[in-house]
Amino acid sequence: MKYDVFFLGKEVAHVCYELIFHRNGTLKMRVFRLTEMNFKPRAEELQRYANDHADLLAFETYDYNKEDPGLIIEAILWSANYVEYPEM
Repeated sequence: MKYDVFFLGKEVAHVCYELIFHRNGTLKMRVFRLTEMNFKPRAEELQRYANDHADLLAFETYDYNKEDPGLIIEAILWSANYVEYPEM
């Protein structure tokens, strides 16, 4: 059985959002809290949106090479479990 492992961090230059990293690949996703910051989607990246209780989140890929599109969903599901809100 395959288990994907993700890590959560902050980008040093932009501490206003979180980064989700995939351990075994190149997938990186930025997580923006839209109630706290302005978000301008980048055309060359993929965006997905979710609700964390009352906060609207934007998940945006970062230098995405289209390696494994299923990992995007896995990363968002991982994030939902990490913040203990699987209904996200």
